Amino acid sequence: MSQAPQLASVVQPLPVPWQECKTRAREVLQAEGYTGFLESGNGWIASARGTSASLNCIGRNRETVLVIVTAGGQLVKEATRLFERLRARTVPDSTAVPPGDTVPVSPELLASGCSTSPTSQTCSGWTSTAEVLGAKVGTRFNFWCPPNGSAAPVWGTQLYSNDSSVCTAAVHSGTLSLQAGGNAIIELRPGRPAYPASTRNGVSTGARGPASMSFVVIGRS
Repeated sequence: MSQAPQLASVVQPLPVPWQECKTRAREVLQAEGYTGFLESGNGWIASARGTSASLNCIGRNRETVLVIVTAGGQLVKEATRLFERLRARTVPDSTAVPPGDTVPVSPELLASGCSTSPTSQTCSGWTSTAEVLGAKVGTRFNFWCPPNGSAAPVWGTQLYSNDSSVCTAAVHSGTLSLQAGGNAIIELRPGRPAYPASTRNGVSTGARGPASMSFVVIGRS
């Protein structure tokens, strides 16, 4: 059985309507030199520089969840770069970055879905789950977990339900720490009828019933 290719992903909410997210996703890919566009319903698949990228916009409640998946090339670096470009085009005008200016927050914070205002900074990296990935069992994804994170809800032990915080599951599994953060590699697994609770590495997980998909944390990069 051949091993599923390793993928890198950024999964973050954006404060824009679904259609605007989809339109700007194509604009960003074109601006970054991507060609061979295929429409995937919620977004686009294209390729450039030995890398294929899928940008999908999934409407949920009052926000749109952006899912960027890259394969080949430099994986995490490319997924993060595409997210930075798209976020710069979709943040509110009061915080938008003029062309040619330096982004006033670090790439790591941008990759975690952080937004800034004159009085606060909000990061969503540690709340990201595998729920919206919609990929096949055996597919691997790489999630960026910024340093000094805060634990978010997790269900299961070693095998986690797909609505669990990926970064917090990585801490529970002993792969990352809240303080250091890092890139957690997960692999999708079939759903299970039950997920047991436990406390490991300072993180307590909950118990729950069946889920449609699961994941395991297989390492870091």
